[in-house]
Amino acid sequence: MRRIVAVVARLSRPASRVAWLRREDRDAAVDAAFALIPDAWPCRLASIDVTPGQAKPSLDETHVAGLRLASGIAVLVVAVCALLVAGPAPGIVVGILLPLGLVLPDAVMARRVRAARRRLTVSLPDALDLIAAALRAGHDLDGAIALASTHSAPPLGRLLTDVSARVAIGQSIVAALQEVAGRTGEPTIASVAALIARHRALGIPVAPSLNTVADEARSRAHIAIAERAARAGPLAAILTAGVIAPACVVFLVVVVLGGLTERGAILGL
Repeated sequence: MRRIVAVVARLSRPASRVAWLRREDRDAAVDAAFALIPDAWPCRLASIDVTPGQAKPSLDETHVAGLRLASGIAVLVVAVCALLVAGPAPGIVVGILLPLGLVLPDAVMARRVRAARRRLTVSLPDALDLIAAALRAGHDLDGAIALASTHSAPPLGRLLTDVSARVAIGQSIVAALQEVAGRTGEPTIASVAALIARHRALGIPVAPSLNTVADEARSRAHIAIAERAARAGPLAAILTAGVIAPACVVFLVVVVLGGLTERGAILGL
């Protein structure tokens, strides 16, 4: 792993000079990936400082550019090997896939981030209810968030742990939550930060409002799940009609023609 990281680091400087590899406008997407999925291989290879459980590893966009270049070079090497060993046809096919190698890290990060955001959306309401219950039981807000971090699945548990760590070194809870919301793009966390700031300014209990936010977030999560399920039905029908059914028809035709050929029933054989 460290050798691969060293190669990526060496490629980072030349890659950072190429605009379409650096992609500075994609910083938000890369930052979200480093916040939500630090254990994914693109994040681990793009930064040697990434460790499991660390909510915000050191983010260096030049390393991400180096990873894109390394991925493209890897596909190119495979293409050359296929050309030398298996002939021109496989080599040409793999060579055509070279652009896919350049975007492979981004594609993997985007897919993993979407899955992490879905898990975050599902687990947030229960975490907010737990924080509200802890506040009613006498915990302060810092302790309630720390308690929720130990009972929440990744990526939320990791993010709440990061919030507790920042509070422990002197940062306010509101500022820590706002930073997490900015990195992850999760609006519910931003709403919670604004809610805590408003209630502290007014001196009113936070727990009842946290339950309200949790109920609203749970409703949005259920709606999102229903929408994904509704989209999955037509896609399954298209897959069946466009791929599975024709494949079955071709298989049956091949079997029938094979049987007729063996019996000499085709073309008078």
